[in-house]
Amino acid sequence: MAAVITLSGWVGCGRAEAQSLDELHKAAVKEGGALNFYATLAQINAGIILPSFEKRFPGIKINHVDATSDKLVARAVSEARGGKTLGDVLQVPLENVIQVHDQGLLLDVSLPEAAAYP
Repeated sequence: MAAVITLSGWVGCGRAEAQSLDELHKAAVKEGGALNFYATLAQINAGIILPSFEKRFPGIKINHVDATSDKLVARAVSEARGGKTLGDVLQVPLENVIQVHDQGLLLDVSLPEAAAYP
């Protein structure tokens, strides 16, 4: 199982308040429309998921950084230590989540759409 976590303000657009996906989409497009996605997705999955996301959210371009989970975590931590977090979303196996949590890199966001899930 993998976890998808946000590393910067893209998903919250700089705020930790709950916004709808449509509100987030509009704000993200205004901020330039780029999403840096650090993920361990298999290429066959990335070829389906990423274009589907871009179709659902026009004006957003995903910059997919593909690497092993250890390398992605190291990159995220290095960026944070350097004071310049470039990644917006990190997708890693659950066992790697504790590493980014310990570095204080997780952004807690509750989307209204998530209420439908237990």
